[in-house]
Amino acid sequence: MAKQVLRIFFVTVLALGIGGSILAQRVTRTAFEAPVEFQMGPETYPAGKYFVSHSVRESFVRLTNEDTREAEVVMFTTRISRRCEGCTKGHGVVVFNKTGTKSYLTELYFGDFDGFLFPGAPGDHEHQEVTGTP
Repeated sequence: MAKQVLRIFFVTVLALGIGGSILAQRVTRTAFEAPVEFQMGPETYPAGKYFVSHSVRESFVRLTNEDTREAEVVMFTTRISRRCEGCTKGHGVVVFNKTGTKSYLTELYFGDFDGFLFPGAPGDHEHQEVTGTP
């Protein structure tokens, strides 16, 4: 009887540990359509459909082109608080800095998570917000 109780105890502890690990690896994601070619971090990407994901413990986001399925890891500068109305409805928001003919993806907000800041346009620029899908 004692062995059976001990076995149940260890199985329960193991199950809780695995369940906690899975919850800690929560991944958030949003999809968006980039209207123009843009720079994000050091790379330039063509206009098109993308989805971006982030795992809670990572210091980067993963940007994937929906057409080619090519994925890139992009380091963010810092995390920033949510600020957009669309975020509260489960939709992410992407903010582009536009200067002349160049666009930079500089801010990324997930529907229920903090935002992320990326290097932006040098000098004067305009902002363009694109609402994503969950």
